[in-house]
Amino acid sequence: MNQGMLAVWEDADQLCELMKQQSDNLLRMRLQMLYLLRIGSATNRLQLARLLGVSRNTIGAWLRLYERGGLAALLQLGLAPGAASSLPPHILAGMREKLAQPLGLASFQQLQHWVEQTYQIQTTYRVIHYTATQVLGARLAVARRSHIKKKRLMRRSSAPRWNSACVKRH
Repeated sequence: MNQGMLAVWEDADQLCELMKQQSDNLLRMRLQMLYLLRIGSATNRLQLARLLGVSRNTIGAWLRLYERGGLAALLQLGLAPGAASSLPPHILAGMREKLAQPLGLASFQQLQHWVEQTYQIQTTYRVIHYTATQVLGARLAVARRSHIKKKRLMRRSSAPRWNSACVKRH
């Protein structure tokens, strides 16, 4: 199916300015697609795809967005699909506050017990661990045991040393 290319209504200078202002690379590529069409550097989807380094199907999807909703629709990024959190926002806020405290918690299991006692809900360790590490970006600052050889070296180096130059010889 050979379809004609869309007409770009925005001015080339306007598209160039929008590209300079755009900080998101994906949106900049979309604007660049319109710019290339406007100045006549590309006449079909395949040429655009090669110039921009994307699939011709991606170019087709972008052109459909532009055709249906104009520049506003083209520059609107959708949200990635995914399941909503099983924990309500007020519990997430409470977890964030608890993890931000200076004393903190020694384990994620303690965090799970704290959530269950504070909010009277039953949840799994996996949900608490994922939420704390991936959603809230928390890491527990727990001291780890040191290697036994490292301890011996520390004991040897902490013993007082006598400088031979300072010892009075008889």
